[in-house]
Amino acid sequence: MLFSKGTDYSILIMGYLSSLTSNELKSKSQISEKLNLPREFVSQLLQRLHNAGLIHAVRGRSGGYKLRTSPKNITLKDVVEAIDGKLQTVDCLSEHAKGCNRVGFCTPIIKELYLLEEKINKNLELINFSKMKVTV
Repeated sequence: MLFSKGTDYSILIMGYLSSLTSNELKSKSQISEKLNLPREFVSQLLQRLHNAGLIHAVRGRSGGYKLRTSPKNITLKDVVEAIDGKLQTVDCLSEHAKGCNRVGFCTPIIKELYLLEEKINKNLELINFSKMKVTV
């Protein structure tokens, strides 16, 4: 499984924010510069992380971003889903999937892929950001 570039960068951002003290804020520019990431992309990712309730944004001259809760309460699964949506190994496991004309002969495959998806999700839930602090 490969993470999208957005998820990859968001994991770095969340790891960096996890290394800060609870009252410390970092601006988009500071985050972008410290992690050597494109500023506009960082801005988009911060918005998505904020909309997902993972980070807190403070407006104003001395504003910035910080985690909404303790790093131990934010999992890798939270970040993956905030950026890329719910993990699915194949389209037919999606909640939006329409009827499939191959359902009869690929059912054993789907069953195994569903089990794989469940294992991946459980493992992503086990990893929290208290274990993934990024210091730069």
